Amino acid sequence: MTETVGHFGLPPDGVAVFAGVLGILIWALRRQADRRLRQLDEVMSKQGVRGLALIAAAASLGYYTFYLRGGPRIIDSTYYWLQANTFASGHLTLPLLHPTASLRGRFLFFDSAHSRLSVLFPPGYALILALGMLVKSPQFVGPCIASLLVLVTAALARRVFDDSRIALTAAVLSTICVALRYHTADTMSHGWAALLFTISLWAALGTTWRDWVISGLSAGWLLATRPASALALLVIVAFVLRRSLRRSSLPFALAMLPGVAVWLIYQRVSTGNWLHSTQLAYYAVSDGPPGCFRYGFGSGIGCHFEHGGYVEKRLPNGYNALAALVVTGVRLRWHLLDVLNFEPLALLLLVAAKDAFKVVRARPLIWVPVILVIAYAPFYFDGNYPGGGARLLADALPVEHVLLASWLSNRSRLIPALSLSLLGFSFHGSFEHHSLQNRDGGRPMFEEAVIRDAGIHRGLILVDTDHGFALGHQPAAVDARRGIVVARERRDAHDRVLWEQLGSPPVYRYRYPFVRGARATLEPLTIPTPSRWRFEAEAEWPVLSARDAWATPGFPPVGCVSDRRALVIHPSGSAPEIEISLPIPRTGRYRVSVGWVAYESGLVTIGAKIGQNSWKLRANPARFECGSGFGPPIVLSQGEYPLKLEFSRTLIAIDWVELEQADLLVAPEAKLGLRRFVR
Repeated sequence: MTETVGHFGLPPDGVAVFAGVLGILIWALRRQADRRLRQLDEVMSKQGVRGLALIAAAASLGYYTFYLRGGPRIIDSTYYWLQANTFASGHLTLPLLHPTASLRGRFLFFDSAHSRLSVLFPPGYALILALGMLVKSPQFVGPCIASLLVLVTAALARRVFDDSRIALTAAVLSTICVALRYHTADTMSHGWAALLFTISLWAALGTTWRDWVISGLSAGWLLATRPASALALLVIVAFVLRRSLRRSSLPFALAMLPGVAVWLIYQRVSTGNWLHSTQLAYYAVSDGPPGCFRYGFGSGIGCHFEHGGYVEKRLPNGYNALAALVVTGVRLRWHLLDVLNFEPLALLLLVAAKDAFKVVRARPLIWVPVILVIAYAPFYFDGNYPGGGARLLADALPVEHVLLASWLSNRSRLIPALSLSLLGFSFHGSFEHHSLQNRDGGRPMFEEAVIRDAGIHRGLILVDTDHGFALGHQPAAVDARRGIVVARERRDAHDRVLWEQLGSPPVYRYRYPFVRGARATLEPLTIPTPSRWRFEAEAEWPVLSARDAWATPGFPPVGCVSDRRALVIHPSGSAPEIEISLPIPRTGRYRVSVGWVAYESGLVTIGAKIGQNSWKLRANPARFECGSGFGPPIVLSQGEYPLKLEFSRTLIAIDWVELEQADLLVAPEAKLGLRRFVR
């Protein structure tokens, strides 16, 4: 029921109460407000737009403080944070630690051929956020974008309708749009993408080569930020420039090149291929079935690990026409709330579009929401969540505010709409933002204040959440004896190897409670010396490579699995194989063991290969039976190597890989036929 109509009730927090009181006050003073609006001249309208831009920035900063409680909250925003931190430290990819599993994980793609670890998102927004990282104030980047959005929305309205009242009205609608307050508070790319989209469209409606250069620059940077949004923008811009195409196409295309170059360079650095998307490369080794994340329609679309419940509910028969209609419909339902905080107000767009069609310059704006919906229709995941709303359609919000402003600015319509918008947020839309505020314990999963309060200035801090790692890890921090290094806690030999590589510094565990109102804690940790070096296989997800199979962390329903988790191998072809990394703590002779869990009864064959050394394990287990096997002693030098595992075509899980040291023997690496990707 809530997915269809949302919540209704008394305001759940102080912000909602304030909005409700303000909405009632505006309605009570509607006659005086209407009179003042009619008396506004050009100068006063411009001053009003500037004042609203400052209010929008303050409101977005307030959202960051009140609803987000001072830090990124959802998984995407935390990894944009990490990506920006990486750029600010002077790197395009994360500097590596040994073992790499102490860094690798969700939303990070590891190119083992070139030893590069990259956040999967395009780089356009993170490069802007990195500017805030450089001045130690990333929380102000979003409010600056919020302020610019108000100014550009008003400028677009003025250029299209040549009316200062419509421009001021558009600025008002942009300011009170709570979805934009979120997207310019959390470290997500959608607010920045909406700004680029609006600037490019505003400039394309100009008549000089400077306008077309600005339009091209913005379109190129949008391509480096959200490629699907850029595709929609290019369709609209092509329509706008069709009559001046001979004069405008060259400056527009040349101006796009810097953004295109940034996008391609990041792909080349992160994947080794100019045209291979980092996102597609990540999902190829982290999820399945193969090709599940592709843009389009058909069977096999929909990633079972990242979006398993969603795929089961929305895509039971693949991403066909019916599924696409349902997903698009759900996306649109949330977008109705985003436009002006209350769904019925968004329906006024139909009336506003009909009215605006009379103005030739306004006609391209009418098609923006439609083209954006079409551009994202081939993507199977709706991307909606409380607070963020229909984030994939957020680029349309400034344009929709301009269209609504052209209709609301006439005949005293604005004041009732403003009042209803604020009351709609107070008694209805605020519940979504309140839900975001309190989800997952209600705080960022890593806070530097916890470290400061504990008086810790050096050492290794281990975290057990993806969000916490992305927020806490500093790419430039590599010396735990002089500063703080934040890494993933694996609860196995990975932690010991990392600790030794960092020089045995003080080590702490950062515990995030996931309980509303509770504070995270730091506790000293002692890492024991292992008799055998056991590496949990699920810690090696995403795998280095996969062929005829896909691998995800799972929970085999059997008590013999260590730490209850394992790396589940799903066959998808005739010769399933994966490649994971194997850390070697120090040079010596080892026997490598593999622990596994059979999901089905029958013959199980596992082939293992390190360099030129290979062996096979065979068993005939019952269903959900655990087993293990080992190969001959081999000499391995300190470092990290790819371990290739080949399987018979059956569902199986790898529980762990273990090193048992036979003796110390130093030998030249070249004689072993090994490819070492971390030294």
